[in-house]
Amino acid sequence: EDAEFMVIGQCNKDSLEITPSQNLKSGALAGVPFTVVLQPGQVYQAQADSDLTGSKIVSLNHSETAVIAGSSFDLVGDPACSTTGNPFYEELFPVNTWGENYVLLPSEYANDWFRILAEQNATTITVYGALTYTVSLNAGQRYDTSIAFSSPVFVSADKPVSVGRFLASQSCNNTV
Repeated sequence: EDAEFMVIGQCNKDSLEITPSQNLKSGALAGVPFTVVLQPGQVYQAQADSDLTGSKIVSLNHSETAVIAGSSFDLVGDPACSTTGNPFYEELFPVNTWGENYVLLPSEYANDWFRILAEQNATTITVYGALTYTVSLNAGQRYDTSIAFSSPVFVSADKPVSVGRFLASQSCNNTV
């Protein structure tokens, strides 16, 4: 699996500080910030052999910057029930748009997978559904879970979080 993100320059001399969560194929080290300067339309691509969730990208001149992240081969679900994956890419929301409350609606046929990502240290997240539980995350940490449910699930956090929802791949999905 190749994980990657792409940053697209929007302004003249768009100066970015990037702190990858994993070592990059370019040689950049995990946890060590480096600076990239982009012109409008230029793209910086970061690639790693493992998940880059938790990487931090900050615009040093406060310009708007587009970030697209994903993987060339994603398998969502239990690897034991599927050997097929697909490319998966999405534009990421800036942290100033993250929320503290989310409603997750059930899908008709599948177990849904969720990823909850924390922006700040000591973030407490409570998931309300058939089972209610609480997890605590630090900045850049994630919590992945699979939930089979027939009524809405609520996610509530004491600090901003991002919540992603994914349907299981191939035979992990109950539509087969």
